[in-house]
Amino acid sequence: IDAFRVYLNGKLRRADVKMLLMSHQAKEALRKAQHKQQVLERRMEDVGKKLKKDLYDFQEEHTDMEQRHENEYTELQNEVREKTHELMNKQRNMTAQIKAMMREEDQFMESKITEVRNKIRASKPPEHIVNGLPTGVRDVAESPDAASSGWWASFLSRGSPSKKSDTAVGQSDTKVHDATLSDTKVHDPSGR
Repeated sequence: IDAFRVYLNGKLRRADVKMLLMSHQAKEALRKAQHKQQVLERRMEDVGKKLKKDLYDFQEEHTDMEQRHENEYTELQNEVREKTHELMNKQRNMTAQIKAMMREEDQFMESKITEVRNKIRASKPPEHIVNGLPTGVRDVAESPDAASSGWWASFLSRGSPSKKSDTAVGQSDTKVHDATLSDTKVHDPSGR
């Protein structure tokens, strides 16, 4: 009986030791598992923070990009508007200059026509004035005084009234000359 008691006590002690060892191993495994869990949680937290930071940076960059694009678009729109106004002002100025030049040219041509008309009238004595002397622009231009001056050629070169042919001008000169001669014969005081 004593031997059996000793045997049982030894077996119980070995079982206790084994239980203690298993308990220690279980505690160690639990500690390691908890440590791994903590490490994993910290890592996940760090990853989450990094993802949040990356997302925030991306949103911030996207917002900055949108603002930059909006500013560039507004600047471009203002530049286009300024250029359009500048071109319109230039066009208005050019139109005004062209109108002024056309007015000056018209005044110049009117003065030349008046000058030629006055020369034609001044070159004939009052008693030799032929009825129906040239009064229009074309009639004045076809007169001998106009043909002998250079202003009518420059007038035609600028695209003003159509130029008659040399034959037509010559015929007009002959008509005026004949009319002048016949009128002279009629009103010649000497009776020739």
